[in-house]
Amino acid sequence: MDELQQFHSIIAALLSTNNNEREAAEKQYNDVEAPRKTILLHRLGIDSSVALE
Repeated sequence: MDELQQFHSIIAALLSTNNNEREAAEKQYNDVEAPRKTILLHRLGIDSSVALE
């Protein structure tokens, strides 16, 4: 899985109703450095190859 798709999975898990899944995603999201997070969020917004849920 490429980095963008993996980041998308983290973002999707942040919306989970399962507390354990969401908390794990929050930790992963917080572990991404701010400059990298900004780039990945921007790329998610413009990359049509990332599957939308």
